[in-house]
Amino acid sequence: MEEPTPTATGPVDLSALGSLLSAKWKTEVNPKKSAAKPAAAPPSKPEELKPGQIRSFKIATLDAAAKKITLELA
Repeated sequence: MEEPTPTATGPVDLSALGSLLSAKWKTEVNPKKSAAKPAAAPPSKPEELKPGQIRSFKIATLDAAAKKITLELA
């Protein structure tokens, strides 16, 4: 039987680990997909808003007297 290799007890080189993770992150997950696939064109009109969606917006106006906030989609 093979003996297990001893594990290092010294300091860990985090820069090498960071490089490995960065390289793995940038590689394609599914090799069957084409890397030269063109980006999808943005839709001509924004998607319909649905309850529970998370959206980016900015506050357009505040009406303190009427307690009303008008929003614009970002």
